[in-house]
Amino acid sequence: MQLCPISLCNKQKEKVYYKKIFNPSLDYSDNFKVKATEIYSYIDQDDDTDCEGEWKGNHSFSNNLRNKMTHRNSPNVAVMSDYDMNLKHHPAFQIKRIIEDYVVVSQYINEVLNEIENEIMASFEKE
Repeated sequence: MQLCPISLCNKQKEKVYYKKIFNPSLDYSDNFKVKATEIYSYIDQDDDTDCEGEWKGNHSFSNNLRNKMTHRNSPNVAVMSDYDMNLKHHPAFQIKRIIEDYVVVSQYINEVLNEIENEIMASFEKE
């Protein structure tokens, strides 16, 4: 049993970068500029924990933390070298930022999926 046709298996696959999809200055987001602008402004926020309510830059913080865990440096080890400087954050600080990012990103994903579903259902009604 062949899982995929030869023509599909031999196609070169392109990587998908979510920051490119939601960048309103690129062509990828032409069909949803308003939502792309909103999502990209969240993704691109500067780190700011000196504010009331939800902290700013949670996505950047979570992304940076994930990259450190995935790659060379562990965020759980205090390091000062010519390669990197990493001072450990308290676990409660990390959890707060990750959860706040998760809530916002989950809302955006839900909105995008609901819009896709509505468009698909509307196309069935036209037929």
